Amino acid sequence: SLDLNRAASELGVQKRRIYDITNVLEGIGLLNKQGKNHVSWNDIPPQSASEDVGDAKDKSDSDSEAIGSPPRLTKTATVTNTVEFEEMKKKLERLKEEERTVDQYLEYLKD
Repeated sequence: SLDLNRAASELGVQKRRIYDITNVLEGIGLLNKQGKNHVSWNDIPPQSASEDVGDAKDKSDSDSEAIGSPPRLTKTATVTNTVEFEEMKKKLERLKEEERTVDQYLEYLKD
């Protein structure tokens, strides 16, 4: 798990900014709260129709143990329904926009 106080200290940012980011990641199902000041990657992130969630951790990745690594998607499924495909495209655009927002927050935190 990641200690949010330690992360804020090491990054030299306000703890509130760290909480903002982790709340977004928790809201979309990528993080789990492990206590008041600790979070960890969700081992089983939300599934979509086009993704089958694989193993969340690669045992051979020694660098991932310091802070942790996000879950990896290992399989894909074929989407045959056009309506489902269009819905997925819209969802992808929303997720890209969320990612841009998180990237902006991260840039703000770096400054």
